Amino acid sequence: MYLRLAGIYLVLSGFVVAAYFILSAVIEADWEITAWEIVDWFMAAGALLALGIGWLQKREMENHGDSGLARFITVNATFYAAAALFLLFFWKWFAAVLFQNEDDSGVSWAVIDVLYPIVTMSLGRRLWNDE
Repeated sequence: MYLRLAGIYLVLSGFVVAAYFILSAVIEADWEITAWEIVDWFMAAGALLALGIGWLQKREMENHGDSGLARFITVNATFYAAAALFLLFFWKWFAAVLFQNEDDSGVSWAVIDVLYPIVTMSLGRRLWNDE
């Protein structure tokens, strides 16, 4: 039950990030606080959740022995992609929020905003279907 709820959260947050990433190219908001500053908090929870669940699935697979090549690839790809997402996101987020050290290129945020929906939506869908 809890994994299904986590799956729903991951899919919805991934969808929001993907949709806003696409729409942010055409939306010019002149607010005091940007929508990304709000979405980043949900992304932080999603990145942490994806890494934690990916690690638990990897550990479970390794403890139960042979689970097939497809499962091995899926679990490992999810874990390492979630780890990359976690490291990239928190590196950029802490630099931006805590140290006000934001580069203006936006390339690294674009990579994170593309990687986040891929990782969270695929993991969330799998959590929903596995229960």
